[in-house]
Amino acid sequence: APKQAGAEKYRQYFESNEHVFLLMLSKGMCKIYRMPAINKSAINDLWKQFDYQSVMAGTQEDFVNFQVLTNQIYNELVKAPLDSLGNLKIDKLYFIPDKSLYGLPLDILATEVNTSARPNYKNIKYLINDYDISYDYSISSIFNKRIINDGTKVSRGKILAMAPFYDEKSEGRGFKELKNNVIEVENVSEYFDTKILKGKNATEENFIDEFVNYDILHFAMHGHLDDVNSDYSHLVFSAGQGQNQDDLMHGFEIYNLSFDVNMAVLSACNTSKGKYEAGEGVINLSRAFSYAGAKSIITSSWEADDYVTSQI
Repeated sequence: APKQAGAEKYRQYFESNEHVFLLMLSKGMCKIYRMPAINKSAINDLWKQFDYQSVMAGTQEDFVNFQVLTNQIYNELVKAPLDSLGNLKIDKLYFIPDKSLYGLPLDILATEVNTSARPNYKNIKYLINDYDISYDYSISSIFNKRIINDGTKVSRGKILAMAPFYDEKSEGRGFKELKNNVIEVENVSEYFDTKILKGKNATEENFIDEFVNYDILHFAMHGHLDDVNSDYSHLVFSAGQGQNQDDLMHGFEIYNLSFDVNMAVLSACNTSKGKYEAGEGVINLSRAFSYAGAKSIITSSWEADDYVTSQI
């Protein structure tokens, strides 16, 4: 379906025990919309629907349940507030979620339900079919990025792709060999101007030396989620020989970097997961990259399958 022509819409959710308040902003318009408290059981059920085995099984019941559930959430959180705006044309939505909505991929909400169709998730009418959709952590974060990206940057049009090798030391810490990460970055290089650092060359030290020369950063590697202190979540590079860097790039280290890049692809496990902190939101690797200056970030909300990500 063609995208709707019109303005950008910023949508920031504030969740309380009894209500959800939605702040909607666009050029010349500011509106607060109140709705009932989020049905957390429905949100939990939706997360269960993302189970890889359930999707691949492709039963008619699972297919219908997915549509009904995501359409219910769409009607409550997206459609009703948009309908309240009348005929205002929108072509892009910025979602700024709160609490139980954090990490939820709202772009895959079904805008229609077809219970008679055969199980084929490609044929569902998703919210992403109607709008360009982005996520951020706050309104100020969005505008700060726009101020930084004032049009003075010269695009380099290049990608730096990292595909580490994991030795016995890494396997001893639970990071097993990735058989498809090199294939993944080589697939990228077939379509774009890409420098690949693979195997033992994919060290944290080499990355630090190289990243300033590129527009897009692609990490095909292990990611580790620290459930206690999210700033210690990290990406796992190849073991380096130098004294300046280890093979782990933690969230707190990323905050201290400066990325002038259009996109960071975090093709690793759980890169959008983290600990929720009141007043701050979820602290995770994705947020660290955003704070460091990456304008767009592709992340994962679960354990990323090595083969599947190489094909995507």
